[in-house]
Amino acid sequence: MVERPRQAFARGARLLKGRDFRRVMRRGLRMDTALFTLWAAPGAGPQEARLGLAASRRLGAAVARNRAKRLLRETFRRQARPWGLDVVLVPKPAILDQGQSEVDDEWRRSVRRLVQRLAHPAGGASPPASRRGL
Repeated sequence: MVERPRQAFARGARLLKGRDFRRVMRRGLRMDTALFTLWAAPGAGPQEARLGLAASRRLGAAVARNRAKRLLRETFRRQARPWGLDVVLVPKPAILDQGQSEVDDEWRRSVRRLVQRLAHPAGGASPPASRRGL
């Protein structure tokens, strides 16, 4: 039997404490997608992106909630991560009808939008020349 290397979701890549979830959800940037709601806020260090998952009972029974979290966790583990950010994902019921590739695609689109919003915050027009020190 061929043994595959274990691809676990490292403890350092997870948000574990309630205070971390609250901090991200209060101070973070929120984005709604068709499959999940995403909050992102600067993390403890620039070297790692951390993920927190919150699936409520409105999503369905434990089997449904666990499947949604498993899809999101695997996507976060395999896809491009917004380094230096703590991310909280809340799955929506539509995720239960999707496969891994659809969740991966939605994640890539949301990360792209997130990076754009962080680079160009709303109302963040450059100041007039007189205020820029020119």
